[in-house]
Amino acid sequence: MMNDTAKRRRIKIGLLVSHLEDDFDDAVAEGAMIGAEQCDADLVIFPGRYIDGIYADKLRTVYEYQYNTLFDMAAANKFDVLLVLIGTLGTYLDNEHKAQFLKKFAGTPVITITAHIDGYPCIMLDNRTGMKEAIEHLIKVHGCKKIGMVSGPKTSDDALERLDVYKETLEENGIVYDEKRVAYGNFSKFCVDEVGKLIDDNPELEAIVFANDQMAIAGYRAMEERGIRPGKDILVTGFDDDPVAEELNPHLTTVKADPSELGYHAVQEAVNYVVNKAINNDKISSGMVRRNSCGCQGNSKIKTISFGRISDDPEAFARRMGQFLFNKYSASETTAKMRENYVKIIYALDDYAREENLDNEVKKDKVLEMTSTLASEEFFRFVSVDELYASVEYIQQKLISRFDNVEKHLKLNQTFIQIYKILAERNANYCKEKLEDNEFLAWQANSITRDMLVFEAYDDRAYETVVDKLTRLHMESSFLFSFEPALIHLGTDKWQPPEYMYLKAYHNGSDAIQLPHEEQAVKYTELLSNKYLPTDRRYTLVVSPLFSNEEHYGILMCEIKH
Repeated sequence: MMNDTAKRRRIKIGLLVSHLEDDFDDAVAEGAMIGAEQCDADLVIFPGRYIDGIYADKLRTVYEYQYNTLFDMAAANKFDVLLVLIGTLGTYLDNEHKAQFLKKFAGTPVITITAHIDGYPCIMLDNRTGMKEAIEHLIKVHGCKKIGMVSGPKTSDDALERLDVYKETLEENGIVYDEKRVAYGNFSKFCVDEVGKLIDDNPELEAIVFANDQMAIAGYRAMEERGIRPGKDILVTGFDDDPVAEELNPHLTTVKADPSELGYHAVQEAVNYVVNKAINNDKISSGMVRRNSCGCQGNSKIKTISFGRISDDPEAFARRMGQFLFNKYSASETTAKMRENYVKIIYALDDYAREENLDNEVKKDKVLEMTSTLASEEFFRFVSVDELYASVEYIQQKLISRFDNVEKHLKLNQTFIQIYKILAERNANYCKEKLEDNEFLAWQANSITRDMLVFEAYDDRAYETVVDKLTRLHMESSFLFSFEPALIHLGTDKWQPPEYMYLKAYHNGSDAIQLPHEEQAVKYTELLSNKYLPTDRRYTLVVSPLFSNEEHYGILMCEIKH
């Protein structure tokens, strides 16, 4: 399919999300970016915030409506397919208003993500399997009977389905549903008051099920304010397996329904539609991820692994372990290659951990060298660190069980200590580089903000200065458009862009270029097909509005890796 795509005109896909600061939307965007790269498709991401959003911090979000203009830009420009994460950007809309919003894209094929709207194909999460597994774990393993729930908005299909699973699972286990034990949040970490009221009104609660991990953050805060220990006094589960789940204390037991797979599969479906005129509704699987907030102790992840003894069938064992660890973007070539290399390491370990080979330094060094080669920066983008260590620990246990000699135990353990050391050092370096990079990006962003303050002087050199700094922020290309003059756009106004915008400066894999004024005009409907965009390679662009309060100055389009 990729070869066929390359021979044709390159496919252009638009992805509409709420905002990239949200872990869920960010993960969807990451998956879409990887999918577009593998399918050789152009991707444009529009982080347009919520439609009719209700924000906890009303003072700082009063002008968030300005981001919504990006959706109109997506409708005005031509795409082969639009992917709309309607489940998040339409969080505060009922299905009727979601359908009305989608009508603005009439004439362009639309695939919705996380919410099914009649007439549109949809990529969905499996809300049921993992949620039921988590609730039954609380009931059957930890003996909980008094279980509360923090659901999402009543306008969210995902929230309603997860609430239905909660009700059904309680009933199936002989527990009477009590509406007083349910609170409704907004899928964000800013629902501390709602969780606090739930706890105060139900002091008998033994556990709380959260409809997503962000609201579980609020739950931890509400419990801390009341001197309640999550995982001890009240057991807690979440949903989504956000990165934050491993950062909370205790680590959050949650449901893994990988949003990056939503973006990845949505792009594949979009390409399939263009090439084969076919779209298949898809559902991303879910399953419980055991950590410590549910009351489990120690490395609970390892308890979920049951692949038998490696000695019985080394090949089958290695394959199952590879599938367990490398389940992200399972259809991708990168995942397949890493999975194969991990399988080879298991084969090498199986060979080394034999009576006749345990003193063979060559075989030992081979294992360590293979581990070092695999543990690249890209490797840590494709694996969960807790699953990685759980899998290595599981392999260690299985291999050590071959010997009843203490000296051989020590010998093998020393090798595994070296393996852990390699993985820990590489992961630490990866995290350190990310941190240093973020610090540099923050410094550069402040510098760019300073330069933007001179925009009102209408000195085009200021635009060139900004683009020049963008070249140092890992951007392959960037395009800075302005309105002339700036537009006054009130929240009550219908967005009315002018016919033309002005490309003040850009870069495309080279130095910043300032265009002469007579060459700057670009039709608003051709912003994403203008002659300065890359044509010799694919790209992923992220689009951002430039505004201050009611004044809308222009648009910045950046080509940047995740």
